[in-house]
Amino acid sequence: MKFGSQTFANLSLAFVLVFSLCTLYFFKWNGTSENFRAVNGDGRDYYSFLVAAFIDHDLSKPQPELSQSVETPTGNVNTHTIGVSLLLLPFFLIGMLSAKMFGFSINGLSEPFQISVSIGALFYCLLGLIFLRKLLIKNNFADKTIAAILLFVFAGTNLLFYTLGESSMSHVYSFFLVTCFLYSSNMFFESGQRNYFFKMTFLLSLIILVRPVNSIIVLFLPFFCNSFSEFFAKLKSVFLSVKTLLPSLLILITVLSLQSLLWYKQNGKILQDTYKGNGFYFTNPSPIKMLFGFDSGLFIYSPLCLLLLVGLIYVFKQSHFKFFVSAFFILFTVYLFSSYWAYNYYDSFGMRPFVDFFAVFAIAGAFLLRDSGKRILKPVLYSLFSLSTILSLIYSYQAQKGIFTMTGMNSEKFSYVFLKTGKEYEGCLGGSSDIKPYSLKDQASFYNYENLFSDSTSSKKGYFEFNKTEWGPGYYLDKLGFNSKLLYTKIKFKRQEVKPNSSFNGLLVCSVESKTKEPKCYQTYRMNETPSASCCEWKEYEYAVTMAGNFIADDKVNIFFWNKEKTDFNVDDLKIEIYKE
Repeated sequence: MKFGSQTFANLSLAFVLVFSLCTLYFFKWNGTSENFRAVNGDGRDYYSFLVAAFIDHDLSKPQPELSQSVETPTGNVNTHTIGVSLLLLPFFLIGMLSAKMFGFSINGLSEPFQISVSIGALFYCLLGLIFLRKLLIKNNFADKTIAAILLFVFAGTNLLFYTLGESSMSHVYSFFLVTCFLYSSNMFFESGQRNYFFKMTFLLSLIILVRPVNSIIVLFLPFFCNSFSEFFAKLKSVFLSVKTLLPSLLILITVLSLQSLLWYKQNGKILQDTYKGNGFYFTNPSPIKMLFGFDSGLFIYSPLCLLLLVGLIYVFKQSHFKFFVSAFFILFTVYLFSSYWAYNYYDSFGMRPFVDFFAVFAIAGAFLLRDSGKRILKPVLYSLFSLSTILSLIYSYQAQKGIFTMTGMNSEKFSYVFLKTGKEYEGCLGGSSDIKPYSLKDQASFYNYENLFSDSTSSKKGYFEFNKTEWGPGYYLDKLGFNSKLLYTKIKFKRQEVKPNSSFNGLLVCSVESKTKEPKCYQTYRMNETPSASCCEWKEYEYAVTMAGNFIADDKVNIFFWNKEKTDFNVDDLKIEIYKE
């Protein structure tokens, strides 16, 4: 890095590095081994190829402990693609070497491996920010504007969380690749040099290997031209040049064939639908919920993103064409992502798919900071950007500490823990609001159960009394009666506390076990969505729970209340519906 004309931007990058290392040390590496965990959630599947290749020495089937897999008639295949593993390969090898040197388990999950994944994610985040700086320089933004954008985009959005908190997820790697792709594209459309087109092709191939849907970034490419006629003229020059077209096709095919070769090794086919059972509601998208909903809404948990998009006003003032390209890309992306059946993307903090495209948001934000020339407006903007960043940092801390739930947040839960960081708030939220799986879209419930306690033998009052009682009422299905990968359950009940917060530790248990009592799924939820603020009135709850596993007809389903602290409260009007896949 050269210091000079970009001194402030380089200082921003240095700050990101130091801040990130300090955060990793104090919040990840300075504590129990559980704190070190960087491989988690879907990231386990993205990462599993490395364990399969270098520890198990078997890529012919999904790694049993880490992988998410899809069954096919000729064998199982991994749900996710190999791109993240390819990018993490050098860091994995460093982790393996460190584990051997210092006597840690060579299992892919011991502390040296976890640290190497965290370092790898930070490395690619910094590279992404470096190329974002280069992209902004090419578009004539000043050093101080670039420095501010780099800091705000990192610290003021969930990019920080998906770099330092969920390091094995695909998003920080996609952010890096997409940003590099945009920079190479800018250089190609400016210079026409074929080596930049080769870089574009290589980067697009990796983008597809990491997260195939992100190939939609090609829709943003006209931004680097002044008209569609100029854009298509540049592309025409590529297609008319054998020296450009053939090597580009070779690069694309070679890189993508890595995934096809793996699939072929796993089940004998070079093309797969690994998202079987997932789909889109293209005629019924949920953009408002996805952007402004409390269940992972983008503008709720990363309000800076909304401010950045205000910069489109100044894009419009400079170029109507660039504005319409930007607006179309953003609107199409919102439409596509909000059409996905699980518009909240499950365990998502602040709508994670948008992290991949933060370079586009950053360009709009740079226009805003540069071109809002009024003396009064600029300090107001920087104040709003700073406030949004502080909020995002607090939210990231809350998500990391389990103060926020990663799915199922609502206005009541959000309000209860808003800006709360105390240890007493960790894990205090309950309930479950899983979205009905796509495969169950039009299905009616398969089993229905109702207990109104009007004839209850446990109480003469017409409801169930937890009077120093540990185990409460429930639904016990001796035989499921069918094979399924998913069970979706709706549960309704009323709860009354005898004294303030007496049901705080009451749990709703949803489990599936084999006829030999082997657990196949065991999930618990706090009965109360939030700790009670008052006492003694009846409150109605409605929960939705998805249970996943290899369930067979002889399995037993248990849904019941567990009062493990044996406190006093009452339950009434229990209703349960079970849906099969």
